[in-house]
Amino acid sequence: MNSREIKMLLVENDLALQKKLHDVFTAMGFKVSTSSDGRAAFDFLQNNLVDVVVTELHLAELSGADLLLKIKRENVLSPRFVVMAEAKDLSFKTLCALGADGFLSKPFDGESVRAMVRRMNLSNEQRWREDKNLNTTFTISKRYGALEESLKKCEILLGRSGFFLQMSSGAPPVGQVVKFELLFLGASGSRKLSGVGRVLFETKPVQGDPWPGIGIDILGLNEDGIATMGEFLKKKPPLESIPHKEPKVSGR
Repeated sequence: MNSREIKMLLVENDLALQKKLHDVFTAMGFKVSTSSDGRAAFDFLQNNLVDVVVTELHLAELSGADLLLKIKRENVLSPRFVVMAEAKDLSFKTLCALGADGFLSKPFDGESVRAMVRRMNLSNEQRWREDKNLNTTFTISKRYGALEESLKKCEILLGRSGFFLQMSSGAPPVGQVVKFELLFLGASGSRKLSGVGRVLFETKPVQGDPWPGIGIDILGLNEDGIATMGEFLKKKPPLESIPHKEPKVSGR
C-alpha cells in the first residue's frame, strides 16, 4: 500500500497544529480527515473506514487513550493507532497494553511519520521480512520448555506486534536494537522465535509491575519466527500490541 491509498484520521485539539499536520500529511499523499476531540473522532470512526488514526492524548470529551481503547475493543486489527505523546504522558507500556500500534514522540519530523505510517499498513509478514537483517551487537539468547508452558508461566508474553520477556538481570536499555534467539523445546517438537527488535519499555516490580523484564517491538523476523508468530496470531489476536502482564484477548 502506498501513501496515496492510505486514509488517515488526525485527532488534534490544537487547531493551529492540526492545520499544520494536516497540510504535512496531505502533502505526503495521505487522504486526511481531522477531528479536534475524542468523542467526535469516535463518532467519525463508527461511520467511516480509515487505515490509520494519528491521535493526541489530551483531548476533550474523550481522551486519546480512551478513544484508542474503545476502538480497539471493537476491532484490534483495524484501524492502526499511532499515538502522539511526550515524555510526561502515559508510558509506552501502558499505551501498548491499550492496543497502540505505534508512537510519535514530540517533536517529530515528517519523514519519520511517513515511514511509520507506510510500515504500519503493511501486513505483519511484509513488515517483519523487510527489517530482518538489521545490524546490532546486542543478542538475547534463551532456551525454554514448551511455548505453551512458557506463556502460562508468563516467562514470555506475545502481543500483536511484539513480546514481553521476563529478565531479572542483564536487560538491554530502552531504545536498544537487539537480536533475539528464543528456543522453545516441547514434547511435540521445538519452536523458534528469532529476529531483531527494539526495547520499547522496561518493567520493575519496585514500580508496581508484576515481573521484571522488557517489552520488545519486533522489527524483523526470520522465517521460523514468522511461523511462530503467525500460528499465535491465527487465534483471537490480543488487545495488547506488547503485553507486560497476562494479556486479555479482544472480547474476553
